[in-house]
Amino acid sequence: MPIPGNLITTAMAVMPHKNVDRALEIALSMDVPFWPQLPHYNYYEDMYVQASEHFPGIFLNN
Repeated sequence: MPIPGNLITTAMAVMPHKNVDRALEIALSMDVPFWPQLPHYNYYEDMYVQASEHFPGIFLNN
């Protein structure tokens, strides 16, 4: 079964970059642009940190 819309690129948004401009350049060069998360650039870019914000019982400490 083909994917509707002929989407050929999928991307996990977490990228190992520290350079924001380079990460955006790569993200926007794909046929399906995505919003990169850069945990090496900033602690709060990590998807686990973002997902656990305001979660009962979890305290974030960078």
